Amino acid sequence: MNDKEIIENLLKVQNDTPDFSQRNQFTKEDYYTLLNDVKEVLKDNKDLSLSELRYKLYEKSNLEKKLKDFFLINKKAPGAVISFGTDYLTQKIVIGNKEEVNDGKINIKEMEEDTIFDLASLTKMFTSISILQLAGRGELIISDSIKKYLPNFKNLGNHTIYDLLTFQPYYTEKRIDSAKTIEEAEEILFKAKPYDNNTLILKDRYNDIAPMILKYIVEKVSNMTFEEYIKENILEKANMNHTFVNIPNSLKDKVANFNYNYEIDKDGNILVRDKIEKGISSDSKAVALGQPLGHLSGHAGLFSTNDDLVSLSKGLINSDVLHIELTKEMSKNRTINLYANYKGIIYPQCYGFLVYSKSPYKKYSEVYSPLSGSTFSSQGWTGTSITVDPINKINLVYLSNRIHNRIISNASNKENHDIIDSTKYNYERKQITNACLKLALEEKILEDIIGKNIEKEKKLIKIKS
Repeated sequence: MNDKEIIENLLKVQNDTPDFSQRNQFTKEDYYTLLNDVKEVLKDNKDLSLSELRYKLYEKSNLEKKLKDFFLINKKAPGAVISFGTDYLTQKIVIGNKEEVNDGKINIKEMEEDTIFDLASLTKMFTSISILQLAGRGELIISDSIKKYLPNFKNLGNHTIYDLLTFQPYYTEKRIDSAKTIEEAEEILFKAKPYDNNTLILKDRYNDIAPMILKYIVEKVSNMTFEEYIKENILEKANMNHTFVNIPNSLKDKVANFNYNYEIDKDGNILVRDKIEKGISSDSKAVALGQPLGHLSGHAGLFSTNDDLVSLSKGLINSDVLHIELTKEMSKNRTINLYANYKGIIYPQCYGFLVYSKSPYKKYSEVYSPLSGSTFSSQGWTGTSITVDPINKINLVYLSNRIHNRIISNASNKENHDIIDSTKYNYERKQITNACLKLALEEKILEDIIGKNIEKEKKLIKIKS
């Protein structure tokens, strides 16, 4: 491809979205800047192989310094396993530690490339994929009412599967995690109610209840448990062999530690969670609904590795898991004119089907603006994130254990202590995720320039603490 074709294609796929506010976030000049950076590397290294050129782009990106600053110097999280790339390249970076403290004592264990992470809310993406698979096979219609499948949810009126997929907010009178048994937790959930629309003005609609309800729809339609459905229709199709609800005892030492996470109460007292067994979800609602016994709820509870999520990303990109047109539907913004209020700042927060879509307010967007209009992202509270661009065939899998040995909430009340503040982590990590995706986009441009005889390659970089 020549320069003009490369730029025109990037602009075209960026604007392939029905939401006008998501278009033209990256200008032609911006794309030419990326192109020129790639061409400069080509010009200065004419005799190098493609693999060597890719490494030159990595060096030029200064990504390694950013990672060392973020994880090793500023200690924003103990460590991470990060993969990103194109259809032809997967670049994996392992940095920092999977454990810093155990039994109240310093116990450093370095991060490993096959570390297993608590995915937390990234589980919601699996729920969305499941519903779209069933819709694609004609086994349900997204506009169907919830009560058609789940008459025991008596308080949801004429709400639909579409409402659930688009984070229509619901609430329960009692906390689900206050239940003493799975049956009691389900009884609380079955009484879920929708918020009044007036209550939602300037509120973020993100919630856990909607995907919890969708789990029961998947089970009703498929006549399978949710765990069985996920295994047969997602894990096996994407060749994911290390994704679990229950982690085998032989693999529990592979789990990234998320014990020793701290909260500060309104009086400034430090509260610590330090006795959670490895393999038990960090989400107390998922635990109440049976995760320790192998029951998967729709909002959290899965554990997985970087390699497995890369396989899932590629399975979505290549239509092995979900038809590409349904994957594109998954990413479309469904929350136009709904706003989130972040620390006094009002801005559009855009959601697709249980995933993040591009926000026109780029500073707070969960999706990197230069990617295609069909890009989506999903995230978990524990420090997990995935980005899939099915058109440019770019993906990012970012797994960290940011809640281990860190303050996770109410840090504004902190007084004198030396615990690292992780309360702004989901926003702060964008400097890393966006840098990775920028490099992946440059890798794609390099491949477009070369245009032939491109071999698939995997690269591994280990950055020591």
